[in-house]
Amino acid sequence: MKFWFVLLIMSAPPAAAQTKDSIAQVISNSPTQLHVQLASTKLQIIPPKGFQLSKRFTGFEMNLETFMEVEETLNESYHQQDIAGIKAAAVREGVTVLEHRHLKVGTRPGQYLLLQVSRDLKVYMLIFGDHEGCVKISASFPALNSSVESAIIRSFNSMSYASTK
Repeated sequence: MKFWFVLLIMSAPPAAAQTKDSIAQVISNSPTQLHVQLASTKLQIIPPKGFQLSKRFTGFEMNLETFMEVEETLNESYHQQDIAGIKAAAVREGVTVLEHRHLKVGTRPGQYLLLQVSRDLKVYMLIFGDHEGCVKISASFPALNSSVESAIIRSFNSMSYASTK
């Protein structure tokens, strides 16, 4: 019986690439020389390795499928964001929710989702803020590229958010 169990495990299809890195529950950093102040935001972040500042949107990109886009909205409270609604809509569209966690960036509450959009594509959606405004970050990358996923996670964990622009 044990032989068949071992044989079954050995013949199973490989799992999607996963990284050992994880997004911190509390992200609290002071800016360094490596941090980039993103235009029109209070966010400073170390870009993921291999990414460049985008000319198409606020954020960084490696190519058309691999990017980190940042949007900051003032006068739109974090508490007005419906992350549960986003999650439900994703599931209705056939997207798999791999992770949903709460976090803090400095003292600001936040949440993130890790979505398996297709066999080949994953997306992180990270939202944080307070009553004054909200930051939304979407990071898209190849599902089987754990080194790019790790670089994105390290970038998230480097965030610094100023109280004034």
